[in-house]
Amino acid sequence: MIMLTGAGDRRVDIAALAAGAADYLIKDHLSPDLVERSIRYAIQRKRIEQLLHDARDRLETQVETRTRELTRANRDLKQEIDVRKMAEKELLDRESLLRASEERYRIISLKSSDGIAIVQEGKTVFVNPAMAGMIKTPVAALVGSRTMDWFQGSYREGFETGLELMGGERPQASFEGPVLPSEGQVVWTEWKFSFVDWKGKRAWLCMVRDITRTKARETAVETEAEQLRKSYNQLRAKLKGQYRFGDIVGKSPAMQAICDFILNASQSEAHVAIEGESGTGKELVARARELMVEMTT
Repeated sequence: MIMLTGAGDRRVDIAALAAGAADYLIKDHLSPDLVERSIRYAIQRKRIEQLLHDARDRLETQVETRTRELTRANRDLKQEIDVRKMAEKELLDRESLLRASEERYRIISLKSSDGIAIVQEGKTVFVNPAMAGMIKTPVAALVGSRTMDWFQGSYREGFETGLELMGGERPQASFEGPVLPSEGQVVWTEWKFSFVDWKGKRAWLCMVRDITRTKARETAVETEAEQLRKSYNQLRAKLKGQYRFGDIVGKSPAMQAICDFILNASQSEAHVAIEGESGTGKELVARARELMVEMTT
């Protein structure tokens, strides 16, 4: 819009522009060049205003789009922060539980009369005082050492094989072997294994008992049994070369079978019933068995 007025001053100029006029012309000063220039400037101004309007619309659209993207990113970031906080809390809870569990292990192990050792990746990572006292070796010397090196001879490989079987489909729950302490005699030990988590990794919890006295008794019993077997075999061989067995006299195969029966019966603590017709020697067999029992005991 171009305003045409008969009188012009600064107030008219300001009022025309405020009303939206692109320019104003005074009738007494009109000329073709002035009109043409005013029209050209008005058209150019309108075009610029339209370009500015379009640019403003595009900018507002971009701002809205970017605002939505930032809002979505902010929401996703908040969710990620919440997830991380939950993960951190869970980690802290697990660490707290782990510390509490280790503290329980420590308290139990200190009060336990049995030896306790924790083995991880083949090395001893923990022993209680009872374990150290059992094999007469300081705790500091045991922690960090290879546990299999505590044993003698083939028992070293046997212990390592036992740990490997623990990780298989058929776990070996126990192991027996002699441990050579830093001083003193060999200590026979019985180990019972179970899995535990130690500092976030899998480990073996070993409950250890001193079975040296039990092994000594077993050895004594086996030695005595072997001596009795030798005495029995010697007596049996001796009787086979004789014709008399107690009050029984005879060397026929049938009589030798009866003598073998009496020898076998004398080795048993079970009650023995002897049956037969009158006059066949039941009492002779019974007295012969009692004699053999007295001889073997």
